[in-house]
Amino acid sequence: MLGKGVIGLKRLLIVIIALLVAIPLTIGVMAGVAYYTTDESSVPAPKLLVMGQEVAPAGYDWHEPVFGGVIYRDFSYPPIEGPNVASLSVPNLTVEAPAGYEVNARLLLNNEEVWSGDGPGLAAYQFINNGRYKLELACERSQEGKRGWGAIHYLCSFTVAVEPRLEVSDEWVQQGDLMALRVYNLPTGMVPKAETGLGEVCFMQTGNGIMTAYVPIGHAREPALYSLVVTAGQYEWEATVRVIETSFPVESLVVQVEEDPAIPEEERQPVRLSDVASASPADYREYSEKIVPLFETWEENKLWSGLFSMPVKANVTVPYGQTTYASSVSGSLRQSGLGIAAEAGAPVVAPNGGKVIFAEDTDNMGTVVVIEHGGGLKSLFFFVTDLEVEVGDTVTKDQKIAAAPAKGWSSKASVYYEARLGYETLDPTSLYGGNSSLYYFS
Repeated sequence: MLGKGVIGLKRLLIVIIALLVAIPLTIGVMAGVAYYTTDESSVPAPKLLVMGQEVAPAGYDWHEPVFGGVIYRDFSYPPIEGPNVASLSVPNLTVEAPAGYEVNARLLLNNEEVWSGDGPGLAAYQFINNGRYKLELACERSQEGKRGWGAIHYLCSFTVAVEPRLEVSDEWVQQGDLMALRVYNLPTGMVPKAETGLGEVCFMQTGNGIMTAYVPIGHAREPALYSLVVTAGQYEWEATVRVIETSFPVESLVVQVEEDPAIPEEERQPVRLSDVASASPADYREYSEKIVPLFETWEENKLWSGLFSMPVKANVTVPYGQTTYASSVSGSLRQSGLGIAAEAGAPVVAPNGGKVIFAEDTDNMGTVVVIEHGGGLKSLFFFVTDLEVEVGDTVTKDQKIAAAPAKGWSSKASVYYEARLGYETLDPTSLYGGNSSLYYFS
């Protein structure tokens, strides 16, 4: 009896061992069969619409659950070329994503990436260049539970032929600042023109099919509503700009005027502030002959980049736009630039990149340097010394161009610095302070 019991126990043990081996083996076989019978047909093909046209999947990176999600089978297929879906004549692109998927996109022009982001960002993208674009889309589903996850790739191309459009920086501009204009999607060789009572406007090439210009608002410009008409070929746009009065500083002086006793009192003319505090007729004559003609010239390319910098590291003692009144005399004076109280020998640097168009010792204005930054935007320096540049030189931002003199413009300041756009003056502090509309498109 004992022998039979031992034999039975051994048989039971063998059965248990066989089961322990067979069950995992069976599970493994079943999992293997499930794995290898799961093929690319299990990869989903969610419906994606671009400009209302359905685009078929062009590739995928997908992880499909197998055997109840115990394991995943990976499928990968590189994207191939997609169809041409549309020709856009309006500057926006519509994509309808499938439910349950997040869309990420990459936009290329001439095989160079011009934008990347998510689906909502793509819908908001504004095309600024015409041409043939390629769009790469990935409909992505995140890993959650035991469902399949990964990315389905789509490719398509389309042509953009958007009509030119005008963008204006501001409708309200303060005295001493400027308004920025930009025209997009211009055909090759087409240059816009602008007509306004605010001054001459020069457009610069700032991109493929993009031209930019700035409209100056000088400190003396009368606060009012001004019209602006921009034309480019058969296209025409109208805009308005309201000039806002700026509260410039006011200075009061006490001036002692000696009257000529030989002139009878009833024949004496009132003494004007300009007679005692401004330049002499010789100064004006030299300024008109040498400096004013420069305001009619401009560089058609943008030579500056980034923020302008303060050209002299010293205190501004005469602010831009300051109106000066004096006792005993009539009239007033308004400053067109900055008076800077720099120590003798202090470096004077280029506030930004540009080209030197004037560098000369004058009889009445000291040593003068004028830098053209592009589009008629100029920096002018009066009463400097030790010139380090000459006409025709290209300068970079913060490059030394001269030095401050021991005695220069006035008892309050040694260096006089102006910023001009055409004939109009600009507030230099807004340029190096970064709050000018010059940086609107930056």
